[in-house]
Amino acid sequence: MKTLDVLKEVLAGKRMSESSKRNYEGVFSSLHKFSEEFPVKSVEVNKWLASLKGYSDQTVRLWFTILRNACEYMEANYELHNPCKGVDTPNVKKRKRRYFKAEEIVRIIQACGSELEYALIMTLVDSGCRIGGLSKLKGGDVGDSWLDVREKTGERRYRLDARLCEVLRRMAGDDNSLYSV
Repeated sequence: MKTLDVLKEVLAGKRMSESSKRNYEGVFSSLHKFSEEFPVKSVEVNKWLASLKGYSDQTVRLWFTILRNACEYMEANYELHNPCKGVDTPNVKKRKRRYFKAEEIVRIIQACGSELEYALIMTLVDSGCRIGGLSKLKGGDVGDSWLDVREKTGERRYRLDARLCEVLRRMAGDDNSLYSV
């Protein structure tokens, strides 16, 4: 079976977000450049993975995971042999987290040019929530001394200074998003 035909079947049969579709298309495009035929042996998958020079460990692992998911889908629905079964998941070196020093946080706070910027930075500092979750915050998610944030790991409730909650609710006005970028 052709590599791009497998991609069409997977995209037609699986429900996924637009970004996931783009990821699948990127993986299958790379695999298609390596071989027009979809791999039937694990050694072919290993050779493709080895050919991914210049990509980070995280990208190679993500691409393998996407290919493995597609292979499992094709195996379950089209009885196509799964060439990923004999392939070890690529290793990824754990990244060392970088934390801001106190003086760096002070400089960030001093650089705020508006009440909105100040409130958002202080919310991040006080609550510890992720930026991505804060960007999806709505007025109804802010309580008297807490906020509910939908992050990549699920929904969480963070405690927050009551004065910051008041500012965030005032900025939101209604249940729409806090700010538009």
